[in-house]
Amino acid sequence: MAEEKRKGPRHIGLISLAGAFVTYTLIFSLLTGHLVTPFEGKGFGFLVILLLYVVFRVVLTFALWLWVRSSVRKS
Repeated sequence: MAEEKRKGPRHIGLISLAGAFVTYTLIFSLLTGHLVTPFEGKGFGFLVILLLYVVFRVVLTFALWLWVRSSVRKS
């Protein structure tokens, strides 16, 4: 029988996306001195958010992996 492929936690993607939007808004708002939304940057804003999303996703996945690994070792 074919085994089902186990998927990772889905909430990491949503948390990463939310973190990317918030980080983009905070950083560029502080740099410009007024509130900047992610949609004002057009193509550049999308690329920055995509880059931030990947960074957040890698960091959260790595942190989750370390947490699971340490909890398995304690058992």
